[in-house]
Amino acid sequence: MIAESEDVDPDELHLAMCLERRGPAGPSPDDHAWSSAVEAVLRGGVGIDCSLHVGNGRTAVAVLGRADWP
Repeated sequence: MIAESEDVDPDELHLAMCLERRGPAGPSPDDHAWSSAVEAVLRGGVGIDCSLHVGNGRTAVAVLGRADWP
């Protein structure tokens, strides 16, 4: 729907997500589980390019990077 309303090809869209919490910004084992789920559902199931980061309010670290860069 966003692609249609913005008149953009759906392949050009990218969904960026960031999980924030207190403490270190580095990924935890749970973050890797989130990453696998996001990748399976969005990239594998829906076909949307996405990235997932974890952060602590100051620093964000990529857990799942973009599949393609324009």
